[in-house]
Amino acid sequence: MSPSVARGLLNLQNLWIEGCQSMEEVISKEEQQGEGIMTLFPLLEELNLLSLPKLGHFFLTEHTLQFPFLRKVEISNCLEMKTFVQQRISMTTPSFESVNNDDEVKVVDLNKAMFNSKVSCPNLKELIIWELESISALCSHQLPTAYFSILETLHVSNCGNLRNLMSPSVARGALNLRRIKIENCVSMEVVITEEEQQGEEIMTLFPLLEMLELEELPKLRHFFLTKRVTEFPFLRELRICDCPEMKTFVQQGISVSTLSLKSVNNVDEVKVVDLNKAMFNSKGVTEFPFLRELRICDCPEMKTFVQQGISVSTPSLESVNNDDEVKVVDLNNAMFNSKISCPSLEYLYIEKANSISALYSHQHPTAYFSKLETLHVSDCGKLRNLMSPSVARSLLNLRILTIYNCKSMEEMITKEENQGEGIMTLFPLLEELNLLSLPKLGHFFLTEHALQFPFLRKVEISNCPEMKTFVQQKISMSTPSLESMNNDDEVKVVDLNKTMFNSKVSCPNLKELIIRELESISALCSHQLPTAFFSKLETLHVSNCGNLRNLMSSLVVRDALNLQRIQIENCVSMEEVITEEEQQGEEIMTLFPLLEMLELEELPKLRHFFLTKCVTEFPFLRELRICDCPEMKTFVQHGISVSTLSLKSVNNANEVKVVDLNKAMFNSKVSCPNLKELIILELESISALCSHQLPTAYFSKLETLHVSNCENLRNLMSPSVARGALNLRRIEIEDCASMEEDITEEEQHGEEIMTLFPLLEKLELDELPKLRHFFLTKRVTEFPFLREVKIRDCPEMKTFVQQEIFVSTPSLERVNNDDEVKVVDLNKSMFNSKISCPSLEYLCIKEANNISSLYSHQHPTAYFSKLEKLELWHCGKLRNLMSPSVARSLLNLRILAIYDCQSMEEVITKEEQQGEVILTLFPLLEDLGLEQLPKLGHFFLTEHALKFPFLVRVWIDDCPEMKTFVQQGISVSTPSLECLNDDYEVKVDDLNKWTQQRFNSKEQNLVKALPMATNLKLLLSTNLKLPMTTKG
Repeated sequence: MSPSVARGLLNLQNLWIEGCQSMEEVISKEEQQGEGIMTLFPLLEELNLLSLPKLGHFFLTEHTLQFPFLRKVEISNCLEMKTFVQQRISMTTPSFESVNNDDEVKVVDLNKAMFNSKVSCPNLKELIIWELESISALCSHQLPTAYFSILETLHVSNCGNLRNLMSPSVARGALNLRRIKIENCVSMEVVITEEEQQGEEIMTLFPLLEMLELEELPKLRHFFLTKRVTEFPFLRELRICDCPEMKTFVQQGISVSTLSLKSVNNVDEVKVVDLNKAMFNSKGVTEFPFLRELRICDCPEMKTFVQQGISVSTPSLESVNNDDEVKVVDLNNAMFNSKISCPSLEYLYIEKANSISALYSHQHPTAYFSKLETLHVSDCGKLRNLMSPSVARSLLNLRILTIYNCKSMEEMITKEENQGEGIMTLFPLLEELNLLSLPKLGHFFLTEHALQFPFLRKVEISNCPEMKTFVQQKISMSTPSLESMNNDDEVKVVDLNKTMFNSKVSCPNLKELIIRELESISALCSHQLPTAFFSKLETLHVSNCGNLRNLMSSLVVRDALNLQRIQIENCVSMEEVITEEEQQGEEIMTLFPLLEMLELEELPKLRHFFLTKCVTEFPFLRELRICDCPEMKTFVQHGISVSTLSLKSVNNANEVKVVDLNKAMFNSKVSCPNLKELIILELESISALCSHQLPTAYFSKLETLHVSNCENLRNLMSPSVARGALNLRRIEIEDCASMEEDITEEEQHGEEIMTLFPLLEKLELDELPKLRHFFLTKRVTEFPFLREVKIRDCPEMKTFVQQEIFVSTPSLERVNNDDEVKVVDLNKSMFNSKISCPSLEYLCIKEANNISSLYSHQHPTAYFSKLEKLELWHCGKLRNLMSPSVARSLLNLRILAIYDCQSMEEVITKEEQQGEVILTLFPLLEDLGLEQLPKLGHFFLTEHALKFPFLVRVWIDDCPEMKTFVQQGISVSTPSLECLNDDYEVKVDDLNKWTQQRFNSKEQNLVKALPMATNLKLLLSTNLKLPMTTKG
């Protein structure tokens, strides 16, 4: 806009301009210039100029501009922008050597500073500058001290020519700046330019600054060039990353070259070239009294934080603090030693410091890190331990401890000097402990004390293959001849110390425990653990522990009163989760009273969850997932194998073959009254999901059932159990090679309507090669809320609900006055009058090779009144879909697709009563697809004129016998048709005529090929065999 229009925008509060490739300026040049102050957009609070590659400036004027309420400015990817307000005069100074007595500043044009004295933003709080390639400084040197007095956040990134941010005078005025972030400015040499007048007094810079980040500044030499002592009283977080030229933080103004220097403070071995090259240096003990956060990242050569000036070479040293196992070459390789004090440090992060072998020296004062709350150490390749017990005892406020990917770490706490038998509270406020990817870690601490972590709530131990126990007891309890433990003769124990948790460690408030990739443990808990050990545990996740054979004893389990989630996966040696009870009983035992979710996955040797004679109850279990446990025969083993080799009948079902009743996954000995989700995958050993003696209400709250890849599973459940599954909403059964039926045959039949799974909404049956039917019954079976059915690759499935009577009609010639229907068994239609799905919306049938029609002719007309999508694929014997009466009832069908049904001759069977009126078939149909139907002669044989009022897309392909859509001479109206065989340009008024014309054109093409066919006969008569080729 023009300046005059801009002046009229008195209420503009937010201005955002982005991605305008040709924009050169926001406000055009003024006609009449002046020297006074101009207030532009007096209420503007936020300004964003983003991705404007040709923008040179915001406004070209000689006025001083004021934005009194501007609080946030973001300028990003404006490569040509040299200044915010252009002053109309380029101040070229190619020979200029000094600005404000700074001889090193190289200036070509003073106007290249983004902000100058011609623009004022007295309330600016947030300033973001990204990808401005043309500016060399953020602020001009003439800016008033209070220019950024209210600024709180400053973020500068990817400004390739930016050499500094501001002068010391402007920096002193930034009294409210709390956060500075500067990254990827490849030309930046200093953040604050050198002072004009130096002094010896302490200078407070950015008095409220809390966080400073300097990252990817390859030319940065220092933050500020001054001789003063500089104070940042509230700086809490400092991050300096990838600044290879930065030798000091605050330059002292004099390079102290000492090439010949041999001794400093009578220390002869120190080699010093420049005293100023030590980032932090001091003659005595260095104290950082308010330092709260320290982050050291990717400093591979850093051996210590404050160098003591003496390399303490001890190649023959064998013992430190009576610890004979410590291997020490240089005591100075501890990151922190007695020469540095950070009494207020709360957060310490060490990453990629590859030269340190210990975090703390053994001489460290005990109160050194008394306020530390978070300690994170990662990728320190030579680090062998963290600290001594004396230092550990002083960490009274440590809440989070994370150690990750330290390849040489052998223990967290070094061995104690003075052992004792009492209870030791270590890290009394520790809440979270993470030990991750520590390949040499053998234990957390070697002690004879009983350890207590009173507030520890989460433990994660992952990929520590050598870790045998949490607290090593100094004595390996070798028991190679031990044959029985707690009367369990099968327990093989070599070293009792191989249990992760034993009686020497207590975590009374532990809520989350994660154990991954610990190859050396054979049990999670020792059998001597106190019963209340895991009393507050809520989540337990164990995975990839190759030698783990069980989790815990039944005694420990009984007191895991708050456990809500258990996940165990990929433990190849696990045989049982809970070890066998010592004292058996017949009473009901409540196991994990609050357990809601249980997952058992990839446990190739798991036989059962628990071996007991008690009836076991899981009152709140809502989700159960069992996957790839091929040896698991039952969930809770009775302790007695119920062998029934001669048994021929169970519940009067003579076909049931039973070897062991205990092979049903769920039996009357286990109760999960609140189970909502059940997933069973890859269980090779079960033949039935539920035993026939289960009570009716066993699965009363189950909502989702998914069963997959169970090779020997022959059925799911009995009718009595099925009737009790009142809340089941989703059933998925796939790839069960032996499954013959889902619900076993009824014992007592009746004629009344039976509602099965009253809330079932979705049913999927997939890759069940032996499945004959879903259910065998004489009753009319209703699924009132079933909305989606998918049946795929069930080649033996003849019908959905078997009526128990084979209706053989070999001589039948006519059904519903249709002389052409060939019927052998009326029961071969997938859906018949014995089943009702009044809410079905989606039906998909794939590879059901035994059905000859989808619906029987006796089907009630309103059967599928809510069906919206119908798909049939690869049904080799399917000859038709439905009768006209059933078709008329499909009032909501929108999509109909039939593909690769080799026997299909017609979609709708011939009408019994013909008429002359227009028939609206599938009134809401939008998409119709017919493909690879080699015997299809027509869609519907009728004398009615047909109308499809909403049909939009039609695809008919590879139906070589289809001569007409309906009977010849009858019109098929499609007023909404937009696309026919992927052609959006074609105009079709009558789909029947188009079908006839298409067939006739193919006939003509075939006639053109007849001369070639005559030639072919001649060739064949001379025994030459050549293929016939047809073009067109």
